[in-house]
Amino acid sequence: MLSQDSMNMPMRTTKRYVSSKITRNTIVKKANLDICSFVLCLTLCVMVGLFTSSSARAMDGSCTQVDFSAMRLGDGSFDTTAQKAFTIEAYLPVYDSADAQESVSTAAFNKYVAILDEQGSRVFIKHANGGDIGWVEKDTLLCSFRPLKVEGGYLERKAYIKTVTYRRGSDEAEINAVTAYGSSDVEREICPEQIGCTKLGRFELYFVMAEKNDALLLSQDFTLTNRFHNLVGWVDKNHTFPWNTSLAVRPSEFYSANGKAPDDSVMCGYRSIERAETKKPKDCISVLGGNTWFKSTNRLIVLNKQGPFYEVAAPVSQMDESRFSRPDEQGNMTVSFVDPKTPGGFRGNIFGQFKNIDVFFIIDGTNSMDPWIKAIRGAPGRPGIVQKIADQLKGDIASGANIRFGFRVYTDTSPTDEDGLGEYYMSPVKKCDAITAAEVTENHKGFKAAVSNIQVTSGDRAKRDDYPENLYGGVAESMVDMAQCRDNLKLFFVIGDAGYDRSMQKKRHNFSFSVDDLAGSMAEYKKPLFFFIRPAQSTATMRKFDLYESAWNSYRTQAMELIRKNLGQLRKGQDLGSVNPENFFIQLSNSAQASDDMLQKITANVDSVINIQMLEALELNIRNGANVREVMAQYRDEFNDVPVFIWEMLDDALCSDTPQKCEEDTYEAVTSFFIQEHPQLVEDVWMEKSRLSALQGVLGKTKTTSVSEDEMRERILDGYLAGIEDIVKTPFSATREDLPKFVERAFGIPSDNPTPLLRYQLHELSGGTNEEMIGGCELGQLMDWIADSHDMLNVVETRYNRPEVKFGQRPNDVCPGGQLTEKGKKIPYRVSDTISSVPLGDDNSFSYAKEFRNTTTIWVPREFLP
Repeated sequence: MLSQDSMNMPMRTTKRYVSSKITRNTIVKKANLDICSFVLCLTLCVMVGLFTSSSARAMDGSCTQVDFSAMRLGDGSFDTTAQKAFTIEAYLPVYDSADAQESVSTAAFNKYVAILDEQGSRVFIKHANGGDIGWVEKDTLLCSFRPLKVEGGYLERKAYIKTVTYRRGSDEAEINAVTAYGSSDVEREICPEQIGCTKLGRFELYFVMAEKNDALLLSQDFTLTNRFHNLVGWVDKNHTFPWNTSLAVRPSEFYSANGKAPDDSVMCGYRSIERAETKKPKDCISVLGGNTWFKSTNRLIVLNKQGPFYEVAAPVSQMDESRFSRPDEQGNMTVSFVDPKTPGGFRGNIFGQFKNIDVFFIIDGTNSMDPWIKAIRGAPGRPGIVQKIADQLKGDIASGANIRFGFRVYTDTSPTDEDGLGEYYMSPVKKCDAITAAEVTENHKGFKAAVSNIQVTSGDRAKRDDYPENLYGGVAESMVDMAQCRDNLKLFFVIGDAGYDRSMQKKRHNFSFSVDDLAGSMAEYKKPLFFFIRPAQSTATMRKFDLYESAWNSYRTQAMELIRKNLGQLRKGQDLGSVNPENFFIQLSNSAQASDDMLQKITANVDSVINIQMLEALELNIRNGANVREVMAQYRDEFNDVPVFIWEMLDDALCSDTPQKCEEDTYEAVTSFFIQEHPQLVEDVWMEKSRLSALQGVLGKTKTTSVSEDEMRERILDGYLAGIEDIVKTPFSATREDLPKFVERAFGIPSDNPTPLLRYQLHELSGGTNEEMIGGCELGQLMDWIADSHDMLNVVETRYNRPEVKFGQRPNDVCPGGQLTEKGKKIPYRVSDTISSVPLGDDNSFSYAKEFRNTTTIWVPREFLP
């Protein structure tokens, strides 16, 4: 452990809300920026990717101050590719002209749009991937795709929901979820279209994208993308804990109290500073130590600091009916986190399973099926099935659906075939719950190539009496082909025109299967769904048409039997009710458009079972503690095109192990309390992985083994400062900032209570007068620390290991005789020979990293930062 200096953070009065009534009495005032600050703001916004080609007010986030004149082309037309936005008001008024007084329609909340024109206070918008919408007010659109910045700084604004209301003068408190609305005027309680209002009742991190009318617009994502439910909604600012520091604390993994093991050792937090000072056992809010913190994605979020006390936010347990139990003599409230990867405390990445879809074709490979294989494959000017599905489901794919393709060919059961099976393709993945975009892309390429190489059998069965084909063998083998990722949603499309003859397979000494055999294989998968497709009867002259027709008819009979078995398993033996098995059998016509019809029907069926918008709305509600079956009942009405068996699969996945969790709200008691500084209380800094990598790049260019004072000072300028300037795209001299604030801008490292390197101003390191600059020995100590920090952060970047290193007292013969300033004396001195690494825990579930949706962040111990 390295010693930590006290933070110098301003004191904040603790506010607690005692009523659910929302008030609105403050309007955010627009800042008047002079030309210089405006240019600086524009430069920064473009640098961090807030806007495509615009500048906007830091405390607003809307499109009201975007410089649309920069989007006018030389001929006066508007660059329609320049600016995208999100709608941020439900039932948003849409006008037919820039100056119309009456609206003609409305637009929905949280829609991704493109801006096509601008006049006065309005812009003309269209769906980013669709048709025109109309004219809307600029302040109803969000043009920034990254969070607002903390006023006067460069850290992103973040917030946690405050769910606990204490009774005045009492230890009793009520738990109330906070409602996210579709309008910044939260008093009107307007809910977003279709998905309704969301109740937020858990310890979840949100990013503040806009502020208006004392309401905050929250997002689940650090960077907005074209996906469903980027935006959660508007919440009353007073019902949130603002987290503007990126700083959090936790007991050290080595912390031991009263001789207990770290996992059993407790630090105490208290509801007030007064209680923290008296430290009565009955007032203790227990915070456990140990390395289990590395299995959690959360920490004790630092809201403020007063003297030696951190004010933190966290969820606490020990509830009795919706109220805190009164603390007993030993204290009975404990910090308790729920991992957001298991929404509502449910086991596993359940919703991810429904976003991973495997589409598998079981294809009759005889000569008569060649036109249908060609249709699946596609041709120039005629998209195949992969492109058809990609075009139809591009919104779902952009929102996180991973669709993979595979096939198995079964062939004619002639005596010359060994087993009646042909080609096969399905690409593997490394991790079923973390399928990558590269793996999906490779799958699509491989599928197209493999389909192109299918060789249909050349025998003309019109001249033979052998019409049945190895249909059941193909289905049985596909169960083996698709064995990986059994929890994925698996859609099987069987395409053929002749049934199965079990006795014939036995005569030829091949494996033979019954319907019950296939049903047993289906039962090994959690979410298999079968569709059968049959082309029209062949018009070719058959030698024995009656036998051909019998095989053609038996295909349907056997298909319907398998469909009923499949649906019966999905419904857990219940009556099929409104589920019609006929909908899973697709009979094609003999028209010239039949192959196109087949592709359309396959695509429509895939589309019907994939609804990422519904899944993400459901996940958001459940992650925040909503009653599972209650919210599912609501969404079954709203998303009535989702098949009933999908809802039943969700219910089974969420509720089969612990049904009681599905029948009640499970809101967390998220509150604030105080915890005192302690040598074994670790400060962690929340950093984007990309920022940590950028910092490592700068440190790598700065560190040197040279003992030349001139070379060390040159590295400070050419490595450290120049590296930061490359990141922020602004010369340090043009900012009029001190060096710690400049570093905060680049890496998001809090500039208050600076780390060893950030205690120095630039003129103390290089370029100052002889009197201002530190001496060569102290500079050498600082360069050694930069190298040590770089090596320790290399270990942290691995996620699963911690640096093994020891720092201690600097020997008297190192920089003797007053060569170190007070800042220099605080530079850590390594006494161990090397910096090695050891695992954080027994497996890779112990990690510094937090991965959620489209952002990877790392909890970096502040003691390792330079």
